[in-house]
Amino acid sequence: MKHIRVEFHPLARAELRKEVQFYASRARGLARSLRDEIQTVLDLLAEVPLAGQEQRTGVRGIPIRRFPFTVFYRAEAGRVYVLAVAHQRREPGYWLERMEE
Repeated sequence: MKHIRVEFHPLARAELRKEVQFYASRARGLARSLRDEIQTVLDLLAEVPLAGQEQRTGVRGIPIRRFPFTVFYRAEAGRVYVLAVAHQRREPGYWLERMEE
């Protein structure tokens, strides 16, 4: 099966780092669990780019198991471009401006 590359918007990568650091400060092992769950989603998207549910034209979202986050992304020719790793209850849609980049 063909894998495509997964790339991050710079702000999406930064917010992921921030959330991992937050969970690391809360309890031992939580940050690793979050990273593992996100990696599972990224691996799935590399194999099945249309796995997430369409949220808006051209943008899909897939929730992270066990954590209150959704990965929002665009499936493009040859890549998946992650726009946001967004908390499901905070500032909905804050990342929409990234769709234009």
